[in-house]
Amino acid sequence: MSSKGRRVGNLVSAQTGVAVTVSGDPIVLGVGNTELVRITGSGNIGIGTDNPTRALTVVGSGTSTSQLFVTGITTVAAGSTAAPSITPTGDTNTGIFFPSADTIAFAEGGAEALRIDSSGNLKLSTAATSILNSSGNKILNQTGSILQVVNATYSTIVSSSSSTYANTNLTASITPSSTSSKILVLVNHNGCGKDATNTQIGIKLFRGATEIALIENPAGYTASTATNYIGSISTCYLDSPSSTSSVTYKTQFASLNNAQTVYLQVNSTVSTITLMEIAA
Repeated sequence: MSSKGRRVGNLVSAQTGVAVTVSGDPIVLGVGNTELVRITGSGNIGIGTDNPTRALTVVGSGTSTSQLFVTGITTVAAGSTAAPSITPTGDTNTGIFFPSADTIAFAEGGAEALRIDSSGNLKLSTAATSILNSSGNKILNQTGSILQVVNATYSTIVSSSSSTYANTNLTASITPSSTSSKILVLVNHNGCGKDATNTQIGIKLFRGATEIALIENPAGYTASTATNYIGSISTCYLDSPSSTSSVTYKTQFASLNNAQTVYLQVNSTVSTITLMEIAA
């Protein structure tokens, strides 16, 4: 411990050697000529170090007896993504911060990597982020896993007497989490049929304005003028949209003889379209 300065009154004990060094030097507390605490001229406090670089610097040997132990509540600033409130030495943009009430978030390199929200939900920073096991393999979005499901229905009767394909009004949109994802499209049109004419139903599947599948052609065909209500027309199609933007799928139908009438959703039967994002 420094021998400079002077010792102050009753802060000196002949048995323990407790002392305070003053008179122009940092304030130093020690026991038995061993320095324990130092307060620099700039107000920094060091425990286990004679060169504190922060308001409080604690240096230990790594054993449990030399670590900082706090009882009660310790309050820190909320911090931010760029400057978390709890960080390691030399990496001030990586650590823990608190973006809102009852929410804990983790930043890595100045970007949010993970958060636990006020409902206890664990949220990864981006859709492309994966949770890995100890071998580095994905465990939550392995190839073939269902990442999200979107469903829509339509039950209003529609009809057409034109061979030009028109919207059935059965449609659904999905936003893939990765460009490598597949979208499994399940379509079930109910209440399908033709009136007493020699025509048939054509139905196609579209992604946006692009036709991607011919679902049925010709449905309900009898080669006669007999009325024919066939019930349902269904398909299962695996698409590769290669997009992370919203993608819309829909169906269109037509009366293939371009004169007589075909119908979907007769008697308000419910048609469905289901979109499932599949990890690839």
